[in-house]
Amino acid sequence: MNKIYTSSKTTVFISLFILAINVTYSQNSATYQEKINTELSKLDLTAIKNGILLNLSMFNSAEQDQFRNLKPNQKQTFSNAENWENLYVRLSRAQLVKDQKIFPEFSLLTGTSIQNRTKNNIIPIGILDVEGTLLNEQQLKEAEQKNSIKNNSPQDYERIRFLSASVLQEEVYQAEVQFKISPDLLIANRPSSIQSIEIDFSDGKGFTNYKVVNQLIHHKFNSLGKNAIKIKLQTPKGSYLFESVVNVMQFERKKPNREFQVTTSPIAFDTVTYRNGSNHRTSAVPGANVRILLGCDGVFDKPLLLVEGTDLGEDVNLDKLEAVWTGGQQRVLEDYTAEGYDPVFLDWQNSHDFIQNNAQVLKAVINEINQTKVGNSQLIVIATSMGGLVSRWALREMENASQQHHVSHLICHDTPHQGANIPIGLTQLYWEIPIDVMENLLVLALSRTWANYYHALQAPSSRQMLMHWGGQPNLGVGNKHPDFDIFRTALTALGNGGYPATCRNIAMINGSMDASDRSLFDDFNYGDRIVLGWVPGFRRNTAFDIHTNDLSQSKQILRIAVLQIPPKFPTFLLKTINYNNSVNDDFLPGGVSYVEDRVIAFLSDKTFRFAFVPTFSAIDFQGPRTTQTEREMLNTTVVNAVMGPGRQTPFAAIYGRGDNLNTPHASPLILPWFGLGIAEGLITNTGCAAAPPPSA
Repeated sequence: MNKIYTSSKTTVFISLFILAINVTYSQNSATYQEKINTELSKLDLTAIKNGILLNLSMFNSAEQDQFRNLKPNQKQTFSNAENWENLYVRLSRAQLVKDQKIFPEFSLLTGTSIQNRTKNNIIPIGILDVEGTLLNEQQLKEAEQKNSIKNNSPQDYERIRFLSASVLQEEVYQAEVQFKISPDLLIANRPSSIQSIEIDFSDGKGFTNYKVVNQLIHHKFNSLGKNAIKIKLQTPKGSYLFESVVNVMQFERKKPNREFQVTTSPIAFDTVTYRNGSNHRTSAVPGANVRILLGCDGVFDKPLLLVEGTDLGEDVNLDKLEAVWTGGQQRVLEDYTAEGYDPVFLDWQNSHDFIQNNAQVLKAVINEINQTKVGNSQLIVIATSMGGLVSRWALREMENASQQHHVSHLICHDTPHQGANIPIGLTQLYWEIPIDVMENLLVLALSRTWANYYHALQAPSSRQMLMHWGGQPNLGVGNKHPDFDIFRTALTALGNGGYPATCRNIAMINGSMDASDRSLFDDFNYGDRIVLGWVPGFRRNTAFDIHTNDLSQSKQILRIAVLQIPPKFPTFLLKTINYNNSVNDDFLPGGVSYVEDRVIAFLSDKTFRFAFVPTFSAIDFQGPRTTQTEREMLNTTVVNAVMGPGRQTPFAAIYGRGDNLNTPHASPLILPWFGLGIAEGLITNTGCAAAPPPSA
């Protein structure tokens, strides 16, 4: 699973707001938008001249105040591409009459696909200068009584100016780029007072002034990682300063030895009807994109295959995989390429497919590698997250068919052998919200990666991996989907516990090796709240509450309440979901999620970093693991020290960080890859072997 990140406190406020009002709107078969249109048809809004009714745009009072209080010549405001896009889309949704001249499709501003964007060295700079109108309760009542024109002029309504600037692409894959300024990237619903833009690239040269005309500005970054970009909007009343970040993943693009695609026929077919009435990509053909780089000797003779895990948004491509493993300051594979290993990156075309379908793709890739490599060196496979399950199935199936895979080492990197964990209340949220609300509004409110998680929740691979897939009718809160056990039973039936028998199986984990990292308990305990919000809605106020589950007590994990306005309508509780279990997987050692759940109580923040792949799952622990203590205090160092018949893991060796910290799931950074290479005899520090002579 890729990182899940909620970018700001505002995001969670907004998400809570949308969730609540839309539940209220969706109590019958009418869609949310139909309900909104019905409500709007009752209002006289002719006095709104800027065409944007902020009451529809899901802005809470805190966010409204942020823009109300935005004044020239103040300290900088941080902005990023995701928040800018979120603001753009919400303002466009607040239009009383949709106008694509003002708000074109967002993809037209940034590019149509992740593949095109990562290959592009042009970074657009987006500017929002949009005015919206906010009606108070009395004005809404008058509009409902058709007295708007009689009692109000445009000056009577509050108008809020939304001003923001940001780079619209945050990751680049080369040092030399061009920043794009264009009138098409200045989004305004009235004449804008922005006269020019000043940009400081944090290169010591200070700000340079640019006119808002079509132009490309050349820049060369001198440092890897995050580089601050300061954007100053100049107006007659002063300047407005915004700061964005561009993450330079690598200084230059490496020329691949080869790129190709592989497709195969599926062996598993999805018959599940989803909440939106469709099936999940039943027409998709299993496939992968593959890129080969050469090691120091310039010969494809020592393949090192890096298998992608789950890609929630299907937005991680070969460029990103290559940069994560070979670019940046870490240069994870540098010690391997220095000894002639040739990285082979595998990017799933549909990581949401059944695991066994992608296993057929992996088999085809392995065969292609073995047919095209030079010499007799064995293949090393590093399989991240779900990729480990795919690799187990593929290699074991090849062995059963007497096919030579020529793999010497299978390294499962933080793989959910016994399942992956998401806090039950967060997943249950998906099942309690009407599907039209989920698809049309909730996904807009959440951070992109959380929205991607909800989109992927019903997909085959999610059903096969999530320990607490949740409250689909007849399955129950916190339960597994039947596909979870069906897959593992079939994998085990392949023999040897579902592991390849002719290679060395190794685990690299992101969790604390000795379970000593208990820092989550500094801020949270079992049963604690992880999300709380009180937010205003369109004629409604809403409360929304999510807790991590308590131990052996039937307590609330999810609650949604709505207060109607005016108060003559009663307050009513829509949903309260309780859950009772003797274990809580959120607090276990393991590879943690990147999610930052904001506890919105008195505007204080706490970060809830739960275990996404618990250690017992990552090492496929076969010992006792039914109690909270057994799972929470699992010492992998002790497990790893036992050899012979008493060993409680199928892995020949387990590797992890020496500082015993829980680190982000599936991140290869700051893990002992060099130490693994030395211990396993893969790295000898002998330097690069000479290229073999050409064959006669």
